[in-house]
Amino acid sequence: MNNDKREDIKEVKAEEISEKERERIELAMKMNKEKMNKIYNKIRNRITKWIEKSNLPYVSNIAEYVLALPDFFVLLWRLMRDERVTTNKKIFIAGMIAYVISPIDIIPDFIPVFGYLDDLVIIAIGLNSIFNETEYRILLDNWSGNGDVLSEIQKIIGIGHQFLSKRVMMEINNWTKRRHRRQ
Repeated sequence: MNNDKREDIKEVKAEEISEKERERIELAMKMNKEKMNKIYNKIRNRITKWIEKSNLPYVSNIAEYVLALPDFFVLLWRLMRDERVTTNKKIFIAGMIAYVISPIDIIPDFIPVFGYLDDLVIIAIGLNSIFNETEYRILLDNWSGNGDVLSEIQKIIGIGHQFLSKRVMMEINNWTKRRHRRQ
């Protein structure tokens, strides 16, 4: 992405986003393929280790969904670079990327499996809102995960409702609404 597009992003909603969010957006925009692959592998390896170590019954129920987090992370990264995605949507996507890579979450990442479930549900709810306003073709063109992207999004939102408390789901919905409303 060239510097002109980065400047456009700063100008679009500069007065409506905090300095901290602006820094996160810049970080997401600068992420190259090597950095994205490193984060992808780190997330996948951490989740796999937690699943292998865990003997809790609920882990096997949500493992396949949580393992989709790296695929959704790659989808966000690709959407950031897709010229068909509007600048406003890219700002929202950058916020989701920043949330995933940030150590400060609704459920901290050090909590096995659930620490990544909130990240995944935020992405699913965020992508669901983008899908409602963006051509489905854009999501399909950028999706390399298993299954139909829309079906996967709906399943993940359902898993969130099944395994996360109402309070956590409310916080996740509020997080996405606050950031999406700004766009």
